[in-house]
Amino acid sequence: MNSGIYSAATSMSSLEKWQEITTQNIAASSVTGFKKTEFSFEAVANGVIGIGNGFEAVSTATHKATATPGINFDNGVVQHTGVPTHMAINGNGFFKMENGDVEYFSRDGEFRLNADGIIVNKHGHKLLGDAGELRILPENGEISISSGGQIKQGEIVVGSVSLYDFEDKSELVRAHGGFMLKSDTEQEPEQLNDIHVVQGNIEASNVSTLNEMVNLISISRAYEANQKVIQNFDNLDNRTIEVLGDTT
Repeated sequence: MNSGIYSAATSMSSLEKWQEITTQNIAASSVTGFKKTEFSFEAVANGVIGIGNGFEAVSTATHKATATPGINFDNGVVQHTGVPTHMAINGNGFFKMENGDVEYFSRDGEFRLNADGIIVNKHGHKLLGDAGELRILPENGEISISSGGQIKQGEIVVGSVSLYDFEDKSELVRAHGGFMLKSDTEQEPEQLNDIHVVQGNIEASNVSTLNEMVNLISISRAYEANQKVIQNFDNLDNRTIEVLGDTT
């Protein structure tokens, strides 16, 4: 295969992956606490292609474009809702959630009370505090949440919100509702002592739909450019065959 065609084809493959992730970012831009996926590109040496010219063997190095996805954990904008059970994290950290026997971590603080008075997220998964699940008794009055995460009903302390962080966030993978550590990592979540939460607020996603739309335009133009490269190399090969094959 012509090395130019090969490089352009691998670039197109990477662009298709970038387009898929970009559309996913746009679709999730309204999800509370969502963290966008970004791509980094690099050209990687991919060995050599041997070419026989009739007199000696000639080798030409080839390269392919590779796209590496990664999660951007930058904080989103804090938005006021006025809902007493809503919480936004101001700074670092993740809420610890429980889905049956599975625990995961999330920045989504769009909480509510289930039928049993337990604080849960939109998926019905429990928010875990210092002593496990957090239960609110309606007869004890409205709840108040301090910036340090202490939850009270009047003078009654219900519990405290716990936040966790990770030394290397690249070890986190997406899970339903948030993130989990990779199964093969030795890293452990670290409980934070100094936390800051804002009651009656939520954290928006960190996706800029405008930037993502610009990315889609850039992807489309780059894809078209690589298509033209392949077409030009193909035309050049056809012309070469015509000239060398003409014995008249």
